Amino acid sequence: MSFSKGSSHWTCTVGLRVWTLTSKSILLLFFLSSFVMLLLHASKGGGQLVTERYLTNRGANPVVSDKESMTPLHYAAQNGQPKLVKFLISSVVCVDIEFDCLASTPLTTAALHGQARTMEVLLEHHADVNAATGNCCTPLYMTTYAGSLECTILLIKAGADVNYRCPLARAVPNGVIEIIKYLLDAGADPNLRNYYRWLPIEIGEMHNKMEIVEMFFPLTSPVRQIHY
Repeated sequence: MSFSKGSSHWTCTVGLRVWTLTSKSILLLFFLSSFVMLLLHASKGGGQLVTERYLTNRGANPVVSDKESMTPLHYAAQNGQPKLVKFLISSVVCVDIEFDCLASTPLTTAALHGQARTMEVLLEHHADVNAATGNCCTPLYMTTYAGSLECTILLIKAGADVNYRCPLARAVPNGVIEIIKYLLDAGADPNLRNYYRWLPIEIGEMHNKMEIVEMFFPLTSPVRQIHY
């Protein structure tokens, strides 16, 4: 395919066939292509599996990203649409496809939004359970931030590293005791400091989570003082 510009039009040549494109026809083509992209992404947000299949079967690109660099698979994972996630993966979409400069995967996105059902599908298709974003946030770190015990259990059972990036410290501000207990039972180190050099017990003190502080007290090495 080749394009050439005349004085008042564009010429498109495909093989032996030649089409003359006026400014109006170019505008129409641009509108139609944008509309197809809009439908493709809208189908992820609304759970319209039939629409997605229709568009994909007619050439719509299932890995195209929008202005926020989010792909259809990320939206489906984020919005809790396991059937759509499974379909997109079967459409040759990489299960660990990344978006934006932080390189977030669909599993990380689902974990951040506490979407256990879509996480199950992604893990069944061998999503990288320890894939870290550009700022080193793993799915487990994200789900402790979201405060989802169900997602935490899913990730740990799938082999998530319970100490990388100190998800235990990240879980403290939310105050979900069950998550903290599960992390500890899975081998999370209460003496591991987070990126800002705070221990989980210190974070509990800062957030006035006294029940959590008492839980950590016999497990933590002596702390000289709490820094504010």
